[in-house]
Amino acid sequence: SAGARGWPCCTRIERGSAAPLPYLRGAGREKMARIPDEVSEAGRRLMSSLEQENADLGSLLEQAPTEPYPPTRRGWPATLTKTMSGELPKRITDRLASSQSDILCCYCGAFPQIRRAWATLDQTLFLWRFDRPNDAPLEYNEEQVICAVELVRPRPGIFIESIEYLLVVATPVEIVLLGVCTSGGSGGFDELTLQPLPLYTLPSDDVVFRCIKGTQGGRIFLGGQDGHLYELSYSTSGGWNEKRCQKVCHSGLVQKVMPSFLKLGSPDPILEIAIDEHRQILYTRSQGSALQVYHILKGQARKVADCHNVRQAASTVPNHPYGWETSNEAANKQLAIVALIPIEGSRRIQLCTVTRDGHRLFWTTYPSSGYFGGPAASDGRPSGLKCLYLRSPPLRPDQSITTTGAFSDTIRSIQTNIPTTLQVEAAFYAGGLLLLSAAPSAEGSSGRLVCASLDVTDPGNSRGLRETVAELPLVGTVLAIGEVVRTRAEPSVKDRVASWKAMNELSTQHELPRRQFVLVGTAGVLQIEKWRPIDLLQSLLEDGEMSRLEEFFKAFGTAEAAAMCLLLATGSPNAVESNPRLSEQALRVFEDPTLRGLARVDDTGISSQGTVGEFNMGRAVPRTEDRLVFSGAYTGAYLQSSRMLRSLWTVPLAHKTKGKQPVFKCSFASKHLGDVESRVRPLERLLARYPNLRGQYGGGTSSTGVGGSAKRLRRDVLAPGSDQVLDATAEEERRMAALASLLTRSAEALKLLQMMSERDFNQLVNSRKLRPEQRERLTSLTFSQLAVSAEGNEIARVLIEALLEISETDTGSTIERITSDLRKYCPSFYGEEDRCFHRAQELLLRASNALISGNGSLSQQLSSQAVEALLTIPLARNIPLAVRKLEAVQCYEGVVELAMRRAGALLAADEMNHELMIEQHPASEACYGLILEAVEHLVSPPAAPLAGQSASQQLNDSDGIIVIGQADRVRYLETLLNACLRHEAPWSANKTFHQRLYSYMVQLGLKTEILHLDRLPGVRGEVRFLEGFLKEAGGGVVDAQTKATITNSQAEYLEILAKLYAQRRQFTKAGIVFLRLAERQKGPDARDLTLIKRYELMSTALVHAKSQPGAVDVELVERLEGKLGVLAFQQRAQRILEDQSKHEPDPQLHQKAMELSEELVDISTLYNTYTFELRLWGLCIEILDFAHHSDEGLVKGIWDSYLVQDLPDECHGALAEACKRAQALGATLWPREVSFPLEHVAMRLETLAGGVWPHSGPAVAPDSTVVVDALVAAVKGNAEPLHRAYEALLIRRGGQLHAPSIRIRLLHGMTQILTKWIAAVNAAPRTAAASVALTPSGIQRREGAWSGGDKSEVGRLRELCEQYALEARRLNGGDKLANELSEMSARLSERSGWMRGA
Repeated sequence: SAGARGWPCCTRIERGSAAPLPYLRGAGREKMARIPDEVSEAGRRLMSSLEQENADLGSLLEQAPTEPYPPTRRGWPATLTKTMSGELPKRITDRLASSQSDILCCYCGAFPQIRRAWATLDQTLFLWRFDRPNDAPLEYNEEQVICAVELVRPRPGIFIESIEYLLVVATPVEIVLLGVCTSGGSGGFDELTLQPLPLYTLPSDDVVFRCIKGTQGGRIFLGGQDGHLYELSYSTSGGWNEKRCQKVCHSGLVQKVMPSFLKLGSPDPILEIAIDEHRQILYTRSQGSALQVYHILKGQARKVADCHNVRQAASTVPNHPYGWETSNEAANKQLAIVALIPIEGSRRIQLCTVTRDGHRLFWTTYPSSGYFGGPAASDGRPSGLKCLYLRSPPLRPDQSITTTGAFSDTIRSIQTNIPTTLQVEAAFYAGGLLLLSAAPSAEGSSGRLVCASLDVTDPGNSRGLRETVAELPLVGTVLAIGEVVRTRAEPSVKDRVASWKAMNELSTQHELPRRQFVLVGTAGVLQIEKWRPIDLLQSLLEDGEMSRLEEFFKAFGTAEAAAMCLLLATGSPNAVESNPRLSEQALRVFEDPTLRGLARVDDTGISSQGTVGEFNMGRAVPRTEDRLVFSGAYTGAYLQSSRMLRSLWTVPLAHKTKGKQPVFKCSFASKHLGDVESRVRPLERLLARYPNLRGQYGGGTSSTGVGGSAKRLRRDVLAPGSDQVLDATAEEERRMAALASLLTRSAEALKLLQMMSERDFNQLVNSRKLRPEQRERLTSLTFSQLAVSAEGNEIARVLIEALLEISETDTGSTIERITSDLRKYCPSFYGEEDRCFHRAQELLLRASNALISGNGSLSQQLSSQAVEALLTIPLARNIPLAVRKLEAVQCYEGVVELAMRRAGALLAADEMNHELMIEQHPASEACYGLILEAVEHLVSPPAAPLAGQSASQQLNDSDGIIVIGQADRVRYLETLLNACLRHEAPWSANKTFHQRLYSYMVQLGLKTEILHLDRLPGVRGEVRFLEGFLKEAGGGVVDAQTKATITNSQAEYLEILAKLYAQRRQFTKAGIVFLRLAERQKGPDARDLTLIKRYELMSTALVHAKSQPGAVDVELVERLEGKLGVLAFQQRAQRILEDQSKHEPDPQLHQKAMELSEELVDISTLYNTYTFELRLWGLCIEILDFAHHSDEGLVKGIWDSYLVQDLPDECHGALAEACKRAQALGATLWPREVSFPLEHVAMRLETLAGGVWPHSGPAVAPDSTVVVDALVAAVKGNAEPLHRAYEALLIRRGGQLHAPSIRIRLLHGMTQILTKWIAAVNAAPRTAAASVALTPSGIQRREGAWSGGDKSEVGRLRELCEQYALEARRLNGGDKLANELSEMSARLSERSGWMRGA
């Protein structure tokens, strides 16, 4: 039948309403747009057409007819044609002719992937282009005979990218890997380079390999002469005990270690390996025709089944062909090849083998299958090997067929010389096509190439596997057959050409070209093509003979023939070469009712009263809709449409990668979408004018001889005189209109997906326009749902919005191109509201051009018109894009007004519709984000201006935003902020917006601008909500009485608040805020809050507290000064402990240093817990001094500890260190004698020098000046207190001071003091009253310090010298010192006499 029965019927329409269905353009913003019911119904019918073509190979073999090879029709063009032939390269023929008897090993084959044929002659490998005549071969030589060669894919990441393939060469001694690089030419195959890989060579270990096979993932398997399966494992680099390349045996591990005398029988070499990567199964064929099945996993290959007697296994097949068991030629039952059956072809059959006599055996590796459609095991692992079907050889029939019509005079007569058997030398089987190279059947005859392919003509009632047989004469012996992919850009043979879907050429000829094959043999290389049915139709159309066209329609059926006519009429790519005349002829044939028939109501067995035969109460009368029989044009249109969209109709739009950060990827390649669209568009345009075609071509006589009246034919086939008869023609036209609308929608969806796949698809899907559930829905929403469902329409809408959003960074021309393409190619997805929006966008574009040309007034006028238009559609989904366009033309008041108008409209919608409020409220927040983005663009403008434009106004090609100068940016920012904050604006009371604005300004670093908001012309007094916002953002700790944890972000807001107070001259408040910042508890993110930073903040707080005009807060000032002093001590303690922890591995020191660096401590805690406990005695003394502590005993005790802490053992070094400490600390404390007890410190230093304190030890020479020099520096050169201290020590009796050695040491010290004093007096002028300050390096005069004269001072010094000389003579050993003092007294006497004489 030419029509299709059982189609779901839609509502009846009138004949004249068959125009393409309109869409709801620009339908509601919030509700999903409604898709016409007719389009949805057409989508369901399209799905039904898809399901009808899915046939399992097992089912076809089950129903195979007795005669599976119908006779071919004579007079039809040959289906096999030669395209190119060439002899073997001259180097090879010369080598064969010169040393034929010496050649030990010779093989040949083809590598279609790189367009090369190959041959080996002993140790030499030749490679040459089989598609280029007289191509010079590339030679590669080995030291040993080459026994196997194969081209495989490398494992990813092992070699450089230029190595696309690996050439595996096996010799009896070693296995060599060579890198294969191709380049040049249109397909990239002109230049071939073999790259040696010396690190990837390994010995064969006395194994001769007969075959090699690789996987797409880079695994390499080898079949050995010893009958074992090996794998070549390789990696980037090995360890010190690991090789880069190694050989693993996956079979016969027991036999490998078994002694040779225990091995029985000779090995069966493996000749062929086939790998089913989808099912993870590997097959091997041996020289003895034994089959083995392996389950391959990652790095493993486990043998699961084998078959050593193929003939016996095939004999168990029910209804096997006659002669299989009776044939005595056992050699003919040997296997020639093994071929895979992909899962698309059959879920039950996995393997096909071809014998030497042409029989095909179909096998399953799941013999215990629980159901017909797949394996019984839940994990899908192979479990055995069983032969299910046996098919006889494809022999041409020896009898003619009986037929009538135009071909009756060209039928083949009976031929008696047709051979009845085959002797196969080479075979190929893939995609349902079998090629057999048969040896000559008799002496003197030539060889032949036999081709068996699926018979796609109308089978009538037969549903089994029928194949057509074609032959081609051959010269010489063909040894290898391979299929050729035309260009590198086409998908691989595995994916498209050789897939099982290519078996039915009717369903693939719209996208796949003619299949090409290369044959390599003794006579050279031959290339052939297999014609498709559409190529036959093209040839018949070019002949223009009506009888042959009628025969073609009868042979293929009106639906298939009409579908092929549509392909030719639309000029579909890969169908035929573009030919306008041919398209016209195909269209005439498509609309010829005498060929494709007319729609009608099936009245078979129905009387005019609507009964069927005799009256039967139990029999239902079929509905009129169920009795519709449509024309071949209708069925062919749906059939061809389903085939065009089949590759993506049920495929989800996107998929998500696995991992911690999944990425969304489009399921379709951009090129594939473009290819499908290029085929759908012409078909959609043709079907859209289908009613007109019926009137144009359906009634007259065409140049092809097609004629007749459509009205007459329709009147003849329609049932007359019945009210129940539906006008089938009108229904067909309505359905064709629905199909045209469906194709229009599908083409628009294809274009939309193509535009999106060309962008960053993951960025598009993760756009804020899509909700999370919509993103996940993309992974399950199919293309058909996108095209014909309301949900798909909504998804498309948000995807378009996302596309426009991410295109904002492109140039204006790019965005205009995108919007223009959407309006032109996707009108049903891009509604009326969008057109209205882009009218305003055009105004903005003109405003942009005016701005660039320097006409600012015109730009402002056009921008205002655009704003007025956009304010009428504030809820339009493209408003965010309009806001950015306003920003591009520097209409910043329009930016604020439009964004806030949209936010107000959304909030109003929230109040009217509570259900809408939940969804819309985030959108109103997004409106604020548009204004904030404008602020950001003014703060961070595009970097580079265009050449030839002014510095202040230039259009940046990268994002369509005007680049302005620094001064203008400041002015525009002020304009924008003024529009946001002016008091009379409707949104001036919008606290949320103000807070968002302030927060974003802080993030952008606009701290100074925030402080100047009060000065904006639109702000009256103080700006609204700013102080409260800063307090709230700062954690609300300003008025708190206790210390609080403040994060870095909160601290940033508090600093701005403090500066705001200072600007408003509220200095006391500013000081309090700075104090809170200094005293805050350190949070986890406050790593930069060091003690130095706290000190700076507290110092700033003190400065502000003292600066308050009017009444200064004295209490606050005193508190800040005290805290600053304690903080200074804490800093010093922390540094000391940190330095000590670096030199002493004491965890306690490090812990204490960390504690001091984290938080502030009070003075008591600092003294007791840290300085005193950790023996920081010098700091303890300073803290006691700072606290005005009056306990002299405590201070002296700490001084003792400070002086002797960690002194070196050597006496001189110990004294020097102690003096150094006394000098440094004393200088900071003097003249506060409570904190610096000079008499006590001098005693401790002298006793330390004398070796009696703190314990007995060696003494330093008594005349050493170290102690006196240090104390002179400590008291800042003031001699009087130092003299009093030593005087007091000499007066004291008892204890260590009573010892003569100590008293002599004290007298030495006194002598040193007097010596410095006398030198100062001698150096003083006579007329000046002066005082003398003593320093370690000499005398420092102090003019006007004393009121006495030189005479009295000299006399006093002379008396002191005499007094101490007397004391020295009383001591044992003091004579020398006494004499020194007496000499000093004598000199002073002379000085005194000179003064009297003067």
